[in-house]
Amino acid sequence: MANAVDLFMRGYLVPNLLPIRGSRASWGAEGSRVRGICYSFSHDRGFGFIRYMAELGDLTHVDTRDEGSPYRSAFCHENELPDGVSADQLPSREYTFEFTLADSERGLQARDLGVIAEQ
Repeated sequence: MANAVDLFMRGYLVPNLLPIRGSRASWGAEGSRVRGICYSFSHDRGFGFIRYMAELGDLTHVDTRDEGSPYRSAFCHENELPDGVSADQLPSREYTFEFTLADSERGLQARDLGVIAEQ
């Protein structure tokens, strides 16, 4: 018997469903603009991680360390947060961010963050 789960996925998180202006790289690659939600933030250290979809796939594999997961994580420093968003408010599913993926010594990093949705 197949397992089923109710899942609400905001359409603007799905790769290529809605256009993103200014992105020259393919979705999920360095230099591309993607959208995601902050799922982890260390207030003591001033950084966190944003989960985004790099491709369409099995949406039930949410752990970004899982090889079969369509999700990836990007490092985010509190200095990159847009105006109006405080690190004290994170992690939160209340904010959906749009950002550019940039290479850094920590792997992919979220830069030029903007809020595209608040609940």
